[in-house]
Amino acid sequence: MDYHNVIRGVLERITNRGVDPYYTKRPPVTPEDIQLFNCGGDIELPDQLCRFYIEFSNGFELRWNTEDEEECGEINFPTLENLARRRTRWINRVNSFANDPKSLNQCIDPEHRLRAFKIWELMKDWLPLVQGPEGDSYCIRLSDAVMVFDKHDWFDGFGSPRLAQSNGLIIGDTFDDFFSAWAYRDFEDPWFSDSLHLEGMERLEWPD
Repeated sequence: MDYHNVIRGVLERITNRGVDPYYTKRPPVTPEDIQLFNCGGDIELPDQLCRFYIEFSNGFELRWNTEDEEECGEINFPTLENLARRRTRWINRVNSFANDPKSLNQCIDPEHRLRAFKIWELMKDWLPLVQGPEGDSYCIRLSDAVMVFDKHDWFDGFGSPRLAQSNGLIIGDTFDDFFSAWAYRDFEDPWFSDSLHLEGMERLEWPD
């Protein structure tokens, strides 16, 4: 994927609306930087994500809104340094629930706790790349590089079809699929958090 061309298309569409977007981009990293990152932590970055950092940028931010604020979009993609910090915070939080058998006693009914603990275990394999405005996260599964959605409050009342019965629904079969789909929509909030997260669901569809 030509990430430069994708972002140029986003900026062109936004400016054609008469909107002046905020956009800042850091220089790309080297393969040696990626190697140092992989050696310095508990994970190894998937190939497409490595290519993004090497070919495009070591993090960028783009945000915009119309004058009436009826439409807006935003993405803040982390530097490798910030990505490492996110991973540390993420795994510490996940472990605090996954490794404590009493952690869900106050928020999940007993009949749903076993399934919830299985989800926490799966979340140990996720790396949060981008955070949404409500605290949700767009994550990459390190084992297969599939993009999944973390609903920030999924475990609060877990088991109810009106709240959530699942977490980690697929939002892109690859990082490039996810990035191109969101960029095509100019990084507007897809409102995945308001979608049903029912048991047996596997993916969330991008809105038209």
